[in-house]
Amino acid sequence: VSEYADELFHLLIAKATHNEAIISVCRHLWHLRNTSNVSASILNKVRDAGSRPRIDEHARILDAIEKRDSDAARQAMREHLYRVVDQLLDSTEDQAIAEARLKLNRERARFTRRR
Repeated sequence: VSEYADELFHLLIAKATHNEAIISVCRHLWHLRNTSNVSASILNKVRDAGSRPRIDEHARILDAIEKRDSDAARQAMREHLYRVVDQLLDSTEDQAIAEARLKLNRERARFTRRR
């Protein structure tokens, strides 16, 4: 439910711009997030790490929009997106580190076998 609300929140903001390019990009990005196997894998890792949509961040964005404070809305959205990107990068970094350790351990075992 919260994931759908997150998607709807972002789509409503895109629609509020009355800019078809932004609306289209937003829809496309959510479509990729919802249908891509790679995206699903990353999203599952982020969820497993405890991440959920941040209502407080959305509230700051909405508050700034309601006040018609474009600078504050822009800053709140940037902070929100930067956090999301950081979480995605952390998740993929953790996966890459785990894969590298596994590969290293296999190589180590291969070279340390006694005959």
